[in-house]
Amino acid sequence: VLGLVDGVQLCKFVFGLPGDQVRVDGMRFQLCPSDAATCTDIGRALEHSSKGQPLVSTKFSGPIPQGYVWLGATAKPSSFDSRYFGPVPVTAVHR
Repeated sequence: VLGLVDGVQLCKFVFGLPGDQVRVDGMRFQLCPSDAATCTDIGRALEHSSKGQPLVSTKFSGPIPQGYVWLGATAKPSSFDSRYFGPVPVTAVHR
């Protein structure tokens, strides 16, 4: 999936759909699908980039709103994804 965040094109997977719950415990994020009994760990937000620049994680927690999705990456735990910018409008995402 390709998405635009602040005009920057990203290639990510859709991890969460509208209605799924995002839980945050400190810097660790979990996704709780609306149709599942258990939550899945989707990674820890980093405090600094690989170049030492400070990173700010999203303050979003709760159900993903209608019309939005949660983006992530599986191969790179340090991926710049929804842990930093929150849910993304589905209109910004395409195959």
